[in-house]
Amino acid sequence: GIEYILLALVFIVSTLVRSGEIPSVLSKIVIPLYLVLLVAAAILAGLVIRQGILNARSIRAQSRPTSTVKSNGRSAIAEQASVENVAEEQPADLERRRERRRNAAAARRRRAGKA
Repeated sequence: GIEYILLALVFIVSTLVRSGEIPSVLSKIVIPLYLVLLVAAAILAGLVIRQGILNARSIRAQSRPTSTVKSNGRSAIAEQASVENVAEEQPADLERRRERRRNAAAARRRRAGKA
């Protein structure tokens, strides 16, 4: 929000200076003010862009699955229990996938008018 306010002030001051609305006596004061506002807006814009890049990196890092015990801090016992859980759920997952594929194939046949 502050960045946009600064940019608006920069454009207003720039318009006033170019149109001649400000007397030449005040233009000696206004031009440095204009430069200060412009630099402040540029710095804030850089900070906003930097924060956006950092946020994108952190979101991307959180979405990656971590497989090592050291990186996620989980103990080896908890890791082994989760591996056993996966081994138990794997046949059920395979059967669900097969069923979904069968249903999708049947739906394609129905749409094609072959069933």
